[in-house]
Formats: sequence, structure tokens, C-alpha cells
Amino acid sequence: MLLADWRRAGTVPAHRPINLATTIRPELDRLQKELVRELADTVAVRASATCPADTAKAVGKYLAGHRHDAGSLQEIALDRAMAATCP
Repeated sequence: MLLADWRRAGTVPAHRPINLATTIRPELDRLQKELVRELADTVAVRASATCPADTAKAVGKYLAGHRHDAGSLQEIALDRAMAATCP
């Protein structure tokens, strides 16, 4: 979506393509491990009866501080993804 928006606006990044295997993949692997560790630390919070409300409030607070970073589709996706973290 961003690339198409950039192309329409004539503002495609001027850098050369980045190698997925040697640059992006190692960083994604590192982030995945970090996210799994962080998720494991939230077991008690996610099991609480207030998880859905607490999660909705946290997402709202995050989005309020990042309005310029996310469009409505990203906001919807974040809401749905985070809601799924509560059993």
C-alpha cells in the first residue's frame, strides 16, 4: 500500500532495493524472538478478566499518540490483532 501511494505521489524512495536475505531477514528474526519473549511476559495480564478493556484502552492511548503514523486501516488492524491476544 505504501509503495503504491509513493508511486502515485512520485515520491518513491531513492535508495537501491534492500536485500531481504542478508539485511531484512536477520532483523525480522531478531524482532520475532524479542516479541515472543515479551508476549511470554504478558501471560498473567492476558488471562485477567479485564484484558479486553485494558487492551482496548492501551490501543486507544497508543493510537492517540501516533495519529500521523497510522491510517484507518492500520488502526483497525491493530485493534483486531490486539483484541485477539485476550483469550
